[in-house]
Amino acid sequence: MYQPRSNLIVAIVTVGVILAAAVSVGCSRRPIQKSSWMVTERDAARYVQRALEAERADDRRDAITQVRRTRFANHETVVRACYLIARSDPSAGVRTVAVRAVAESMAAEAAQTLLEILNPERGDGGDGRVSVEALRGLYFLRRNDAVDETLYPTIVSTASRRVTEDPSRDVRIAAARVLGAYAKSEALNALIQALDDDDFGVEYHAERSLTRLTGVEHNHDARAWRRWFAMTDAPFARRGRLDATLEPAVRLNWWQRVSASVRRSIAGFGSKQGDVE
Repeated sequence: MYQPRSNLIVAIVTVGVILAAAVSVGCSRRPIQKSSWMVTERDAARYVQRALEAERADDRRDAITQVRRTRFANHETVVRACYLIARSDPSAGVRTVAVRAVAESMAAEAAQTLLEILNPERGDGGDGRVSVEALRGLYFLRRNDAVDETLYPTIVSTASRRVTEDPSRDVRIAAARVLGAYAKSEALNALIQALDDDDFGVEYHAERSLTRLTGVEHNHDARAWRRWFAMTDAPFARRGRLDATLEPAVRLNWWQRVSASVRRSIAGFGSKQGDVE
C-alpha cells in the first residue's frame, strides 16, 4: 500500500546524494570561500599565502579579490604582499587586481608603487591593462587626497607622456583623467596636444579635463585652446567653475523613484490640506 511512496523517498534521497557528490567534486578544485564578514585574520593570512604561491593565475587573482573584500584589506602584511604581486607576478591579470588593491589601501607608499609600475624602466610587462589600472589608481588617490605633494611633478610628467605617446587608447584616456586633477602648465600642454588624437574618446576626456582645470570650454578645438593658453596669465583662475556641467545626470533606481513619488504625494496632500483650512 505504501510501496510507491517508499520508492519516491528512495529516489529523492538518491538524487540528493548524487547532486551532493557532484557539487563536492566540482568545488574541490577551488578553495572554500567565506563571506567577507566571517573572514578571520588566519583566513586572511591564507588568502595572502595563496596569492603569493598558488600555481594557477586564477587562484592567485581570486585570493587577492577575496582579501580585498575583508576588513583586513588595509593590513600592513596584505598591502605589502599586493605591492610585491603588482610588481612581479607573471600574470597581467593578477597584477591588475593587485594594483587595484594597492590603490584602494590608500597607504602612504601606494602612489609611489603605482608610479614605479608606470615607469618605462620597470614597465607594465607589455600589457596595457596594468597601466590603465595604475593610472586609475593614481586618479583615485588624488581624489581622496592620498598623494604626497612631492610626487605631483612625477605624476604629471608620467601621465603627460602616456596621454600623448602610449599606443593604447584606454591608457591615453586614463592618463587624460589623471591630468585633470593637477593644476599644472605641463598638464594643460599635454591635454591640448591630446585634442589632436585620432581617437575621439581620448579627445573627449582631454577636453573634459581641460574644462575641469580651467573652467573654460573650447569644444575640442586644439587651436582655440592654444590661443587661449597663450593669452591668459592665470589659466587656473576659474578652476572648478564648470564641474557641475561635467558630471552626467544620475539615473534614479526604482526605490529612489518610488521614494520621490511618495514625497511628492505627501507634499501635495499637505498643500491641499492647507488650502482647505
